[in-house]
Amino acid sequence: MAKIFSIASGKGGVGKSTISCHLAKSMAGHGEKTIIIETDCGLRGLDIILNTDQIVYDIGDFISGNCELVDAIQPVEDFDHLHFLPASTNFKQNLSHNDLFKICESLGDVYDNIIFDLPSGYAMTAKTKDISDIFLIVVTPDPVCIRNASMFVDFLRNDCKISAQMRLIVNKMTSNALKKGFVENMDYIIDQTGLQLLGIIPYCESIMLSNFLGKHLKKRTLTHKIFDAIHDRLIGKNTKILI
Repeated sequence: MAKIFSIASGKGGVGKSTISCHLAKSMAGHGEKTIIIETDCGLRGLDIILNTDQIVYDIGDFISGNCELVDAIQPVEDFDHLHFLPASTNFKQNLSHNDLFKICESLGDVYDNIIFDLPSGYAMTAKTKDISDIFLIVVTPDPVCIRNASMFVDFLRNDCKISAQMRLIVNKMTSNALKKGFVENMDYIIDQTGLQLLGIIPYCESIMLSNFLGKHLKKRTLTHKIFDAIHDRLIGKNTKILI
C-alpha cells in the first residue's frame, strides 16, 4: 500500500512544488514507484517543473467524468517510476475530501509513494488530514514565514486534530539568513514550529534553473545529495542533515 505524503505550508511562495518535484524524483531514482498529485486548481505549475507539457486531461477531467484516472496521469521523462497527476486549470474546480480519498484508493496498490502538492493555507490541508501518513511542513528562514508556520502547525494539531506525523523542511536557506540575523539559528525555527527537522534546502541557482527549464538536478551535486538524504531519513535511515 502506498505511503501518502502531503507537502504543506501556511504561507505561499515557500517552494512546496519544488520540494514535491525533487523529493519525488529522489524516490523514483531509488526504484520506488511514485506519483505527484497537484491540487492547486487554477494555478497549475508542476507541468513546467517536471517538463510534462503534453497534457490532455487533468484531475478535474477525471472528477468530472470526462476521462478515466489513467488517462490523466502523465509519465515524467527520464524517470521510469515517476508519474504526475496535474491540477485543473479551472479556478472553480473544487476538490473534495472524497475525491482525494477515492484517487488514493485507486492508486494505493499501484504506487509506493503518493505525494500531494498542496496549495498554501488550511482548506486543502484539512481535506487530506485523515488520508496522509506524513505532512511535510515547508518554511523559509524569515520571521514572518516562521511565525506563520508556527500558527499553521498549531491549527493542524489543535483544530484539525491531525494525528499523522509532521516533519519540517527549511527551504531557500542562505548563509545571510543567519549572518544578518534574520533568524537566530536553526534551533529557533525548530523550537517555533515544534517539529523534527527533516532537511534544509539551499537557495541556489541549480534548483532555480531546474525549475525554470524543467531539467533534472545533476547527480552527485550537493542539492541532489540533500534530497537523497531527505528520502533516506523518511525511510528511517540515520542519515545526517546536509547543507
